[in-house]
Amino acid sequence: MSRDGAFISRRETGEGEVVTDSKAAQPLPSGLPPGFVEDTMRRLFYSALVLVVCSTVSIAKDRAWRTGTLVNAETERGSRSVGIPPTIITGPKIATLRNDITYYTIDDGKYRWVVSRRMTKKDDKPLDVTIDAPVKFAIEKKNCYLLDNQGEEHKLTVERKRLKND
Repeated sequence: MSRDGAFISRRETGEGEVVTDSKAAQPLPSGLPPGFVEDTMRRLFYSALVLVVCSTVSIAKDRAWRTGTLVNAETERGSRSVGIPPTIITGPKIATLRNDITYYTIDDGKYRWVVSRRMTKKDDKPLDVTIDAPVKFAIEKKNCYLLDNQGEEHKLTVERKRLKND
């Protein structure tokens, strides 16, 4: 499009010539300022973006939080071996990586839940929770969501559910 609003098209003829055709741009309906269409499209885009963000936030699941007592926390040290592909200089190698599991036992009055958290990265640490203190947790199928002392939510795996025998 040229500066005066005309559309310019270029095409080549069979002999290698370049021919340019110019067509006048469609005028905007009277009374609309220049840039009105672009501003309207920009507003529509941002409005749609806000709707998408708000809808994904509202989709977030409300959990059925329970209160229990954290009875125990044990960490099992472990490792796993992984193969590293060969390079031109070296052949294949085996690396040993961290594979620690921390088991948390939660008593909710009716059941004793044993949940686990796998720590595979160098910076992974056990959760900041206090033994023999109340904890908030939610169970959804084989997942347990546990709130630590700062109120941060962590996803763990349900290992066992046992009816409490008093």
